[in-house]
Amino acid sequence: MKTIWVWILFAGVVCPMGYGYPASDSLILDERNDGSGFQQCKLLNELLIAQADPQPERERQRVEINEQQMRARQENRERQERARDGAQEGIDKNRAELERQKRELAEREQHLKQMENEISARERHLEERERQLNEREQDIDRRNEEWKQREAQWNERNNQFRQTEETFNRRDRELNKRQQKMEQWNNDLQRRQEEIDRRQQEFEQQNNKIRHREDELNRWNEELNNRQREFERQENEMREKKEREREPEPLVIGLLVLLVVLWIWALQNCLKRENNNFPTGGPYDKIVWTIILLFTLFIGAILYVFLVHGRPRP
Repeated sequence: MKTIWVWILFAGVVCPMGYGYPASDSLILDERNDGSGFQQCKLLNELLIAQADPQPERERQRVEINEQQMRARQENRERQERARDGAQEGIDKNRAELERQKRELAEREQHLKQMENEISARERHLEERERQLNEREQDIDRRNEEWKQREAQWNERNNQFRQTEETFNRRDRELNKRQQKMEQWNNDLQRRQEEIDRRQQEFEQQNNKIRHREDELNRWNEELNNRQREFERQENEMREKKEREREPEPLVIGLLVLLVVLWIWALQNCLKRENNNFPTGGPYDKIVWTIILLFTLFIGAILYVFLVHGRPRP
């Protein structure tokens, strides 16, 4: 019995580890460390138990327990190997992740520096904008004051516009009344225009007759003009003949010159003579004789010589 149990333990412990075992009943154990060697050991154990143990049920239970223990050991070993491989892969991944994070941190630091520069530039820009906004606020306050003044002016103008609007409304009502009257007048004018058109047609007929008569009159005027030109030509010829016949004589010319000299002398003498030197001695004699000489010319000069110059003074 001891030898049987030794063989059972040897088969249960050594066969799963991959060691060789002598063949029995045409069974050959494989030296590879895989599932085929385990199956061969299992068959060998069952065969040995069936030959040696008179109580196969209890031994079978023990074999099953041993098999479960060996299976659990193998699973633990495989699990440890997988865990070791997974841990190595995790370490590699963690190293790559750390390097990536370092690069990201460097990039972020550079980006933060750029952001700080941009923030400082923006702060300067904001200060400039704040200064501009303050100036704009002052300008807006000034404009608000101007707008308030303008608003007061506009209110005054609105009041004036309202007054003018009232006057315009009153005038519109008056204009509407006048427009109604104008419409009545237009109707009257249209009626009168119709009468005028009718009369105009009559006038056109009369104008046609008058034009015909005017044509006749123009023809007669042309004939009269021709005759008048002929008459003027004959009259000019007669005048030329009379002028040639009536040439002035030297005696007549000398007499006219003498009368002109006499008139000038009489007028000059009358103007130089005083009122006391006239025959009557009146205050208006000088004026009266001057008027007579101016209007009667030669006759007045002859009368002046005989009546004033030839008589003695009073």
